Formats: sequence, structure tokens, C-alpha cells
Amino acid sequence: MVWTKEYTRKWLIKNKERARAKIRQWYFEHADAAYRKKQYEKHKQWRAKHREQVNLISRNGRARNLEKARKRNREYMQKRREAYSEKERRRETQKSICCMREWRKTHKEEHNARNRAWNAAHLEQARESRRKWVRNNPEKAHNIVMNNTHRRRQKVSDAAEHIPISALKKAAKFCPYCGQEFTPEIKKHLDHIWPLSTGGPHVLWNVIVCCAACNLTKNDKLPLAWALRC
Repeated sequence: MVWTKEYTRKWLIKNKERARAKIRQWYFEHADAAYRKKQYEKHKQWRAKHREQVNLISRNGRARNLEKARKRNREYMQKRREAYSEKERRRETQKSICCMREWRKTHKEEHNARNRAWNAAHLEQARESRRKWVRNNPEKAHNIVMNNTHRRRQKVSDAAEHIPISALKKAAKFCPYCGQEFTPEIKKHLDHIWPLSTGGPHVLWNVIVCCAACNLTKNDKLPLAWALRC
């Protein structure tokens, strides 16, 4: 009996496709519709209960038969393209875009957190993507910059306290962030410790003179958050 089981197991491994074809043929010849539906529901419940195990088996099978899986995906996509007309494809694409937009509106904080995490993990790729978008949308990029500039100027002009910017820059001897001593070659920037874009006021206690490199890398972050990222 042991030898028979071992022989059967080896034969099944060696003739996997042939065995599957025979099982499928027998199943459709001898099983009625009610039985097939019952078995389908049973398998569906098992897969839902053991989702992690099913995903692991699927990933391992795909890794072992990568070319076969890619070929099957290509054939599926080809059939899908042939089945759908151009108008239906555009409708499906528009529907997907609308669904994504609705999700972003209802999960704005989660969406922004994901974007920040991805940008931090893929810094160069994110910068290149932004540069590409600016090149392809120069008018939109210009409008965004101008709107940000107008909002910043409005906040500064609405401030009741006058800040002697030239006097502060003249009195500054070194950068408080990196400790670099100011020389004629180093450009001085006025930085808001609590950024204006996040609600910081334009008052004397919230401004500081730093080097251009620190100001541009700090951008709209608080000093502690910026230091932790560095």
C-alpha cells in the first residue's frame, strides 16, 4: 500500500496537467449543477477563511512559473481588450478615476500620509516626478506658485508687527541651524520657525536668519520634524 501511494504521488507530479484534465473531465461528466454549486460555495468559504494561506500558495506558484503566469495574464488582457469597445474602456477608466477621487476626498488625511511616506522613501523618484509634472503643466505650476506667493504676502502684510528684516540680516553672524559662519558668498534667508503655510504668524519671535541651504531644505516643516528627517 505504501509503495502504491508513493508510485501514485510520483505519477501525479510527473503528469500534473494530464491528471488535472482527467479530474476536470470526470467532474463535469458526473457532477450535476447543484453539486457543482455546492462545491463552489464550499471552496469559496475555505478560501475566505484561509486567505493568507491561499495568497502564499498563489505567490509561490507564480514565482515557480513566472513566464507561464505572465503569458496567462497577457492572454487575459488581450481577451478583455477584444471584449470591450473603446467607448466602454473610456467609461471604465473614468469610473475608476471618479472612485479614486471620491476615496481621496473622504480619506484625505490617510491619502496625504501615504504620499508623505512614499515621497520620503523614494526621494529622487518623487523629485523627478514633480519636475516632469511641472514640465508638462507649466501654466498650472505657475498658478500654484503665484497663489502661494500671494497668500504668503497677504499674511505678511496683515501682520501688525513691523520686522526690520535688513537689520536682522546685517546683525546675523552665523546660521542657527547648521552653525555655519556667514561670509559674503553665503546668501542669507529669513526663515519662519513656525511656517506661515501651517498657520505661523509673521512676528519677531517667529523669524530667524539662516543660510539658504537650511531654509530651502527645511521648507514648510517645523525645526524638530526637519531635524528628525535629516
